[in-house]
Amino acid sequence: MEQSNRRLKAVIGAGLVAAGGICLMGANEPPRTLRATSFILVDDAGHQRAVLSSNSNSVALQLQNVNGSRGVTLAAANDANGLVIYDSGGGARVSLTATMAGEDLGLMRPLSSQEMFLITDNSRGTAITIRDPAGHEMGPGVAISDANETPRAIVGPEGFLSFDKGGLVQWASFGEKLTPEELKQVIDLVNQTPQ
Repeated sequence: MEQSNRRLKAVIGAGLVAAGGICLMGANEPPRTLRATSFILVDDAGHQRAVLSSNSNSVALQLQNVNGSRGVTLAAANDANGLVIYDSGGGARVSLTATMAGEDLGLMRPLSSQEMFLITDNSRGTAITIRDPAGHEMGPGVAISDANETPRAIVGPEGFLSFDKGGLVQWASFGEKLTPEELKQVIDLVNQTPQ
């Protein structure tokens, strides 16, 4: 009988240990589903650093800089998906969007309302748009400026111009479209036009 009691105690003890282990394992598992329309992440000082939110049209994740301004926004919507990267002051600097119609990659300057450099790909083809500091499109060409924003070279479908440090045309080529006299007139006209 004593031996039977020891066996019973051993079986009960093993059962309790197994049950306790199962309970502990269950307690360590995270919840499988957590449902909400928005989550806010705060740092150890309680400052808001990220927001994950959704509605019937879109879902977005916004990471915030230490000062509370936007840092990165990633969004997926019904008609477009995109990523925007901001500078430390919260100004948009890089954008990438994709739709069924095409994609855009843009670079912006601080406080600019539009992209200074934009690559677009859609059913019409791929295009590059370059704008000057005032936001004006520089046409179907590429302009290269120095650190002082003085034009140094312009390449377009009609020809090529190179400029000296003062912004005056040094050399130009328009193929066989212009006589040497006409080319000189174009250079003189460009050099007389205020930059």
